Amino acid sequence: MAEINVRPKNKSPWWLWLLLILIVGGLAFYFLRGGGNNAGLGSSASDTTSSVATDTTISTSTTDSVRDSLSH
Repeated sequence: MAEINVRPKNKSPWWLWLLLILIVGGLAFYFLRGGGNNAGLGSSASDTTSSVATDTTISTSTTDSVRDSLSH
């Protein structure tokens, strides 16, 4: 009768696959949530830049007083 050599299959450990799935899931969660930026601020973070206004008007009383001081 012929002899049959039986070799076990090369199995990768199940815990390695579980660890890999947890790492990939954690990274996906981190990046899909925005990496923790603006956590808990809601939409108020975008409102802060739109509420800033600059005043570029020049008071006429200031320019009149300069003209008066230059003319004397």
